[in-house]
Amino acid sequence: MSFHKIIDSRNIKLFTNLTKSKGNYLFDSKGKRYLDMYGNIGSLPVGYNHNRLHELNLNSPDIKKLLLHRPALGVNPPIEWKEQVELLYKNYCPDGLDFMYVACGCGSGANENAFKAAFIKFARNNYSDHTMETRLRTSLDNNEPGSPDLSILSFQKGFHGRTLGCLSTTRSNAWHKINIPAFKWPVAPFPQLKYPLEDNKLYNFSEEEKCLEQTEKILKNSKTIAGMIIEPIQAEGGDRHASNDYFIKLRQLALDRDITFIVDEVQTGVGSTGKMWGHQYWSDDKKYLPDIITFSKKMQMSGYFCKSEYKTDSPFQTFNTWMGDPFKIILSNQIYNIIVEENLLENSINIGEYLMDELFKVENKTGRIRNIRGKGLFIAFDCDNNFLLKDRLIENNINIGTCGNQSIRLRPSLTLSQKDVDFFIHKLKKSLL
Repeated sequence: MSFHKIIDSRNIKLFTNLTKSKGNYLFDSKGKRYLDMYGNIGSLPVGYNHNRLHELNLNSPDIKKLLLHRPALGVNPPIEWKEQVELLYKNYCPDGLDFMYVACGCGSGANENAFKAAFIKFARNNYSDHTMETRLRTSLDNNEPGSPDLSILSFQKGFHGRTLGCLSTTRSNAWHKINIPAFKWPVAPFPQLKYPLEDNKLYNFSEEEKCLEQTEKILKNSKTIAGMIIEPIQAEGGDRHASNDYFIKLRQLALDRDITFIVDEVQTGVGSTGKMWGHQYWSDDKKYLPDIITFSKKMQMSGYFCKSEYKTDSPFQTFNTWMGDPFKIILSNQIYNIIVEENLLENSINIGEYLMDELFKVENKTGRIRNIRGKGLFIAFDCDNNFLLKDRLIENNINIGTCGNQSIRLRPSLTLSQKDVDFFIHKLKKSLL
């Protein structure tokens, strides 16, 4: 039976020759070479076939057994797993968070379980006057107090996944949501900044203050909001930014009301912005550290870091059969080594600045692109027809993606070089003709 009849393949643009692809260049099944500025939807941290990844000898007994047997890590983990988990925490966890959960499957799963952790903490603090017997009994019928009527506040144009809870907080694309039931959870406005930032300081400040006032009003008028979730950069919604001051004030609103502040770092995490985590730009004051930070994509696994108070009451409240993949933890730890050894956070900043400078030159010369914005290599720009430009770029050997209604998003690996940027700019100019 035909491949295209047995699965939905409408989103597949090309088949990748993973053997031949190297560094930042992808080869398709026909041998065509592309500079990959899409990076497997931002999940390719160090390019294709990095030599240091190949040092993980897949035929070694220690790794081979993890590929041949996928253990149920929640009950019978392999001996080596404990050491790798501790190393992962040491490598990636932001200072000030002391617990992590690494068994969510994808970004949606990470956010979904973060919601559960927020709900459980809120109920623990606010529903203790009901007996445990009553709470357990009513929970089976989806009734209060065991199944409390709580919500997560999200923001316009945000994207947090496609499972039911996450989809209820996703506001970026109606096609993701149509015909699917959703929780009637609140939504707050997210600032729509004007560019260039230097020329629009007064407008952008006023826009952020207006959004904060409306968010505060929503919080004041509800006693059922257990937490809020936000992205450091709204990626799927169009690479929408806000100032550090905005995020600090938003964090303070959550602190004032003792609700969980969840930062969705699925896209911005692991170096794309020039810092390991995008929220690290906001403040060095640990007072403003998020309660929960979710991750996936470049981590090669999904989960969240949090404060220990978000440990659930029962271990089976956030549980599944596999509870993660032990090999992916090994892979993630090796990726961390590469990031450190090759100074890839610094590379993300330096090459990102060079790329943005070159994009500004294209804007000034052609007038065909605008609103260039980014941090590190997490960059986007607007154009009149982003889908048409994407198709032209793909024709011209650039693998790339869109976001929002008019944006091209750049999601290269952290190893992108100046030579790669020059190649991209050359092809962009050609595609704009």
